[in-house]
Amino acid sequence: MKEIDDVIKRFLSVSGDVVASEIASEAPVRAGRLRGDITIFDENINNGVVEVGNSSYIDYAKYLYFGTKPYVITPKSKKALYWKGARNPSKKVNHPGIKADKYLDRGFENALPKIEKLSERMGIESGDII
Repeated sequence: MKEIDDVIKRFLSVSGDVVASEIASEAPVRAGRLRGDITIFDENINNGVVEVGNSSYIDYAKYLYFGTKPYVITPKSKKALYWKGARNPSKKVNHPGIKADKYLDRGFENALPKIEKLSERMGIESGDII
């Protein structure tokens, strides 16, 4: 595939920033690590490809996005589980599972109108980038 021109590269780069910002605003926040890990992968920008998502450093991102079935939690290094607020130590806990949170999809959908306006301002038609 031939290299794309600089205007399209700039458009893709700015679009990646827009998508990343919108995804970050939709990401669930407990400590902020997931939101802070939203990454723009632009290694293939010369081929017209920019991807946005979580890196592999936040190992729980896939569980939040796709959800999980119910599962059992058992201690790894101790005889029992205990946490602040628990009545007693437990040998196991039946976790109800995690409901999927499609924050990546919502962020992308929120970014589309902004990207369309950006393309108009830059004079780029959809046929130029698809």
